Amino acid sequence: MKTIHLVGAGGNAGQLAYRCLKDHYNVTGHDTSQWGELIMPCEYSEPWNADMILPLPDRAVASRYGDSDLSFCPDQKQVRLCQDKAKCAEVLGELAPITYWVRDTNGAGGKGAQMASEYLGGRNISLEYCFFNGEPIGYFMKERLAYSISGSKEPTHQFGTSFVSKCIDDKNIRLMGVTALTKISKSTNTPLHGFYGIDFKEGTNGFKITEINAGRLLTASYCYYYLTGYNLLLAGVARFLGDEYILGDYPLGVGMIRQMDALPTMFSNEETDKWK
Repeated sequence: MKTIHLVGAGGNAGQLAYRCLKDHYNVTGHDTSQWGELIMPCEYSEPWNADMILPLPDRAVASRYGDSDLSFCPDQKQVRLCQDKAKCAEVLGELAPITYWVRDTNGAGGKGAQMASEYLGGRNISLEYCFFNGEPIGYFMKERLAYSISGSKEPTHQFGTSFVSKCIDDKNIRLMGVTALTKISKSTNTPLHGFYGIDFKEGTNGFKITEINAGRLLTASYCYYYLTGYNLLLAGVARFLGDEYILGDYPLGVGMIRQMDALPTMFSNEETDKWK
């Protein structure tokens, strides 16, 4: 059985990625945190002993493992471009929010400078893609409905990963996503390859792309992958290794509520029709 090595195996993404892969491959891993290594679900091993290295945090993709022939990652030029929010917004053009530089009124050199964005207070959507040397393998889209399951009448404080979400499919969002990734590919003169996670927020002038995570999938989505049978992570890994895996039916309308210290709860599209 082939071996997949997870970099960052003790974190949330590592725990969930393990569930997506464990029934098909031998999974090993390590974590830079001593506590992460104590709770990771797989056995510890050196990454170079595996058939494939799967770096889960962005920093791992952009540093030690991204250039390895064992890693299924975008070119490092793409990773670094997407990690630079200002340069990425410049490449995306009108697909990105209007941005402003906020600087001190005195002094020089941009000390204390920050980048601010136009207000985007509408819907919050994520889109993930998998490519292999420019060939699309699959995609997954969800709407993030809440970042907390307590105090539902209070304003939602948006940070981290979503607690309530629903699988959707919007061809206009997909078109924006492919257009954005094509711009990244052309700007770096490198093919689309590996996993990409794209964040969309809605404003008064429609949706804008606030972030592209080149080289990783989004944490909450792993739950959909291993619980619905539409396993985009496994599809990408299998393609990289030359194995066969057919994606299950796209889980349109399936919803999820997740929280700390509990397994996620899934809901059918009949139940989520009432969600707002």
